[in-house]
Amino acid sequence: MIARSFFLFWSILFSAGLLAAMPDVGVKEMLGKGIPLETSFLDHTGRKVQLKDYFHGKPVILSLAYYGCPMLCNLVTTGIKDGINGVPYELGKDYEVVSLSFDPEDTPEIAAKFRNKYVSSLRNPKTGSGWHFLTGAPDSVKLVADAVGFQYKRDKKTGEFAHGAVIIVLMPDGKVSRYLYGIEFKPIDLKLSLIEAKNKKVISTVEHVMLFCYNYDPNARGYVLVAQNVMKIGAFITLLVLGGTLLILHLKKRN
Repeated sequence: MIARSFFLFWSILFSAGLLAAMPDVGVKEMLGKGIPLETSFLDHTGRKVQLKDYFHGKPVILSLAYYGCPMLCNLVTTGIKDGINGVPYELGKDYEVVSLSFDPEDTPEIAAKFRNKYVSSLRNPKTGSGWHFLTGAPDSVKLVADAVGFQYKRDKKTGEFAHGAVIIVLMPDGKVSRYLYGIEFKPIDLKLSLIEAKNKKVISTVEHVMLFCYNYDPNARGYVLVAQNVMKIGAFITLLVLGGTLLILHLKKRN
């Protein structure tokens, strides 16, 4: 229990520190709110589609990413694929997955290449038709991102995007049911989230860890700003722990 509490404490402070460093990036949960289902995009074949094409009375897992992301989006998408492989429901029949790029430079051809890496690794590749990789106009993407509270920002120096690691589970009517954070999504979590969404339940996220993709340095092969923030937050945590320890010792002496 103590270890879990400490982990949650660290997670909250870690998230808070990153959000403070990047105030325009993060996730503002919009539980119970609907997404614009009539918004149009292009799928990986170049066909014009609307989001409403993917619901058909079933829940949908939404992932906002960009297909040229050097690291995090690949990790999140791998997490989705691994989670899908462990879920007892059939992709395309019982639920759908929509990956939407927020990079205006992504094209259907790029989406197709990105898609092939993951659909080919599904437990049953034939169900890959239930996983859709979309691109679209910046205004259209922003409509969806704003509807689910997903905030991202492009770094002018590197050209990379700062964004969170999260997937959004939507009800059959397009309303937000739950947010799942991180780069790994346990099959049991996906299963329960899909059940909740199908039953139109709204579940608030309390325990979550935010990861950010920011300032990717190809030479360092890492995210420079994140490393700096972690060191700052680590120092802050150390001060808190030391302060708490001194306070406890002081109270013991008084007693």
